[in-house]
Amino acid sequence: MRANQNGAVFYALASTVYNGRLFIGTNDSARVYALDENHNLQYAGQLGSQSKIFTITTYRGRLYAAALGSNPLAHVYRYEGGETWTDVSPNIDFIDVPYLKEYDGRLCAGTALGAVYCYDGLAWENTGRLDFGGEADSRGSDIDYLGVYNGSLFAGTNVSGRIYRYDNHTWAYAGKAGPFDVSAFAVYDGVLYAGTNLDNSVYRYWGGTSWTPAGRLGERALRQLSCGIRRSAIWRHRCGQRQRLHICRWA
Repeated sequence: MRANQNGAVFYALASTVYNGRLFIGTNDSARVYALDENHNLQYAGQLGSQSKIFTITTYRGRLYAAALGSNPLAHVYRYEGGETWTDVSPNIDFIDVPYLKEYDGRLCAGTALGAVYCYDGLAWENTGRLDFGGEADSRGSDIDYLGVYNGSLFAGTNVSGRIYRYDNHTWAYAGKAGPFDVSAFAVYDGVLYAGTNLDNSVYRYWGGTSWTPAGRLGERALRQLSCGIRRSAIWRHRCGQRQRLHICRWA
């Protein structure tokens, strides 16, 4: 959380490391900031007339970010250096892009309405819309998170914990991780885990459509899980619009 030049408070919604600096996407009119080695925060441009940035990542050595507009339509931008960003999806009006993930040499965007688009550096391909089996509700059918495991792309959704797997150019139902939104994936010791929002639970994947509970983290909603060495899990959560970083040990 930080005040901008006008004194208004904004929040960091996404971050990644690029060229030795930490780049931060915010809800401050989709502005990007970079933290240098001396911990100085520098302005790194604004993504069009969008309102907030939910995901920022690297692909083929370049920095990309997806920003949501107020209409509400989202676009994906590529960083050109300094304060310059280029819209690489000018002909596609995504309803929303909560997450970007590289898979099989392409940058894939999970969107609202259950569609996943993948970008090869030149054009976007619609890989298909997920079949929610009639379980989508008034909240829509968002794809909240994408993960890669054993050569397949996995999509976690906000529809009753439903998860889907993409390989051989086809999306298939891959089971449920509890009843709530699936908002995280992580691979640890060769096993895929899914983290869920609302009840901050973690589920283990056994293949096919089989998931089993693997415990719970903290007391608040899980937003992102990343398992690492020494059985540690680094995860962050949002409480309202505040975002906090926590480090937890999985025991």
